[in-house]
Amino acid sequence: MLKTAKDKSVAPGAHPSYPDRENFGRRTLDISSTNLRSSLQNQINAIQDAARIAGVSLTHIKPHGALYNDAQDNRTLAGVLVALAQIHHLPLVGMGGSLLSSIAERHKVGFISEAFIDRRYNGDARLVSRKIADAVIENNQDRINQGLALASGKPIQSDTGPDITISAQTLCLHSDSAGALSTARLMREALEQDGFLVKAPSL
Repeated sequence: MLKTAKDKSVAPGAHPSYPDRENFGRRTLDISSTNLRSSLQNQINAIQDAARIAGVSLTHIKPHGALYNDAQDNRTLAGVLVALAQIHHLPLVGMGGSLLSSIAERHKVGFISEAFIDRRYNGDARLVSRKIADAVIENNQDRINQGLALASGKPIQSDTGPDITISAQTLCLHSDSAGALSTARLMREALEQDGFLVKAPSL
């Protein structure tokens, strides 16, 4: 996959999670910051080793799954991620306006704000839990519409309140969402038709 990313000029990154393979990292774990940091470090080291073999450099660190959500507003988790980003000299990807983003800024760690085209949001601009029905947007056109609104800085509809506006430098589409490949192609076409240049985020 890293070799393909290099061939396609895609900027790869590390996507570490809680050490929870059974649940694909989508469950919050009660784990000490020391053990979590060790696990995340091992995961980042592993992907960096693979990247070196493929002849490509990592460009960012983005926490995965439950860790992504938890770290946005948890000072301890955010601190662990910022410390790892400092060690590896890589920017973090996360939600704009989050505690994670402010801690990263305070420690002069690059931060790339992100929004999701295939997930619904609560009124507080946090993702609707996957445990809730319709948390994942299944319809292609709905994904495209949300992506265009996010890219343009326009409001999107929330599930629990008024429309919200989310700052985003990069858009996420989960590869395991049904029809993700088709969505990705259509999303790029729609963005380019609206005058956007699709490229890797820069700081």
